[in-house]
Amino acid sequence: MNYYLNMIKSEKDYNISLSRIYELMDAKPSTVEMDELERLTALADMYEEIHFPIKKPTPTNALKFRAEQMGNL
Repeated sequence: MNYYLNMIKSEKDYNISLSRIYELMDAKPSTVEMDELERLTALADMYEEIHFPIKKPTPTNALKFRAEQMGNL
């Protein structure tokens, strides 16, 4: 099994995985490289959800952000 497809358990593993993802960004559909890219991005996504969670905004902050996007603030 490819090293890059093992679980990402540390920041070092995560950084190695991101480097490999970057290398595979031009992978063609229905290739071994595309399969590896899809699996590796799923593993990186799982690691990010645990180690870099994004908090949901409060309703007030969400409205303020939307108003800023529309140029109303």
